[in-house]
Amino acid sequence: MKNVMDSMDKMIELGMGVAVANQVVSTIGKSISQMQVPITNQSTSQTSDNVYYIVIDEKQAGPYTLSEILDLLKSKKIAKETYVWKPGMQQWELAENINTIKPFL
Repeated sequence: MKNVMDSMDKMIELGMGVAVANQVVSTIGKSISQMQVPITNQSTSQTSDNVYYIVIDEKQAGPYTLSEILDLLKSKKIAKETYVWKPGMQQWELAENINTIKPFL
């Protein structure tokens, strides 16, 4: 009987863990979907190919150059799961889906 109760406790813990994880993913997804695409000043000296915005601690940060993005990757301040946007993109994407960043992950 004790083994059955222990198994049931573990199943309840697993179910609660899955529920919490789903809630966290849903909250992050809503935050990202509501995030506005940045308005950039095209008169800057940086070309739009070298301007990136990222999400750190659920807040938009940038603009960053590709070199700065690579430094943030090396220092582990951002990762492949970090959302990135640059001029010309329709929406925010994970860093692992950005062709200019992907080779450095």
